[in-house]
Amino acid sequence: MSNQENIVPTASSIERATRRFAGKTVLISGGTGGQGAAHLRAFAAEGANVVIGDLRDDAGKALAAEIGDQALYTHLDVTSEDDWAAAIAATEERFGPLAILVNNAGIPSPAVLIENGELTTWQRILDVNLTGAYLGIRAAAPSLRRNGGGAIVNIASMAADVGIAYACSRAPVASRKRNSMVRGRHASP
Repeated sequence: MSNQENIVPTASSIERATRRFAGKTVLISGGTGGQGAAHLRAFAAEGANVVIGDLRDDAGKALAAEIGDQALYTHLDVTSEDDWAAAIAATEERFGPLAILVNNAGIPSPAVLIENGELTTWQRILDVNLTGAYLGIRAAAPSLRRNGGGAIVNIASMAADVGIAYACSRAPVASRKRNSMVRGRHASP
């Protein structure tokens, strides 16, 4: 066989390449919105079992029905430790341990001058964008370990420069991920 023949893809090699997440389970928070839904569809197309975590129950159930048997919707308020625990439990009950967590849930800052901003808005943005990601990592870590390892993907945005609350909530998410990966199981809050 020549070297040229070795680089021609076969049907089986294409199938393997396009099913690279087969047997893996992915939970995506904020999964019903544009970016989250796109991630879910892409993982499902690659063979993953997908768990849609979101507050929008009707949209989540519809997306799970669209994807089929390899999808599960679970109500998830990322600011709730109980919701995270329930989401991980539902994931493991249906598909086994988690292989990938995608912390996608987030809310933007309103376009107002800082002196006109509301403290309650500031706190809500930090709760969802920053604390929500932290709670997700904390809840998913034991399941990822039971899986023998996995990945945590924290979504931030170039739009972080637009609003101060959004910027302050998303920059630490990236740092939290790096610290979690560097410190491993010994990461502190």
